[in-house]
Amino acid sequence: MPPYRMVKDLRANYEVLDPDSVIEEDVEGFILSYLSACLDKDEDDNGESDLHNFAKAEPVPHVQTLNL
Repeated sequence: MPPYRMVKDLRANYEVLDPDSVIEEDVEGFILSYLSACLDKDEDDNGESDLHNFAKAEPVPHVQTLNL
């Protein structure tokens, strides 16, 4: 019986059985499950999430790059 291959995010309780897809930058599921877990946790803690507070914050000034 060959060993199984899996990528897990224990913080968000999310797992993928195809590690090659994660290596090839298919991480959207991890991002969405982590953000969802953060929202759930923060709303349980104090009624308003840190992500909502982040959205209300002032925007970061635009940084201009120069080609020298």
